[in-house]
Amino acid sequence: MFWCFNFRDPHLKIPHIHPSNLSVFEDVEEISGNLIIQSNHTEFRNLSYFKSLKYFSGREPNGALALNIMMTHLESLELVKLKEIRQGGILIAGNSNLCYVGSMNWRLLILNDDQRLNIQSNAKPEDCVRDGHVYDDECSLDGCWGKGKDKCLKCRKYRVEEENMCIKSCSHINLHLHAGNKRCKPCHAQCKNNCTGPEPNQ
Repeated sequence: MFWCFNFRDPHLKIPHIHPSNLSVFEDVEEISGNLIIQSNHTEFRNLSYFKSLKYFSGREPNGALALNIMMTHLESLELVKLKEIRQGGILIAGNSNLCYVGSMNWRLLILNDDQRLNIQSNAKPEDCVRDGHVYDDECSLDGCWGKGKDKCLKCRKYRVEEENMCIKSCSHINLHLHAGNKRCKPCHAQCKNNCTGPEPNQ
């Protein structure tokens, strides 16, 4: 899968591809090969168009790149549901506005030691801090996909599963209980105020 948003053919009167057209990929959960993105479109700022993406299954050999992002105006990746890159390396380089990627623990996503990881020449950390592009306090030190409690790679303390949001404790969100493993789940639908367990009488 390859996109170059600068591409056009003036002879056939094919215009530039606008990033909004990528909304057709919102339900994609798996990419079997690789994803290569290059663009200088100034409105192309994140990859939230892939908000459902969970896996790169890696039909390509480990020597190939599963994810290749170069020379874009991206500011964050926003791949909040991505769980695994099963084969293939990662190259993210030359994206002068792209924050977060340099401090992420990518080893949580890749499965093999021989999967190459090359992240360089993206936004300077001091510029990211100046512009407020820093991970939320509720995120763990493993980093995040973007700004906010719902963009963490892992939570520092507790996670509200249905919202993919990190919080200090389950008591900080109404009608939720601690369901073990630092997960917060909704109370039974019949509960009106709060609960101590999953049953309607709790």
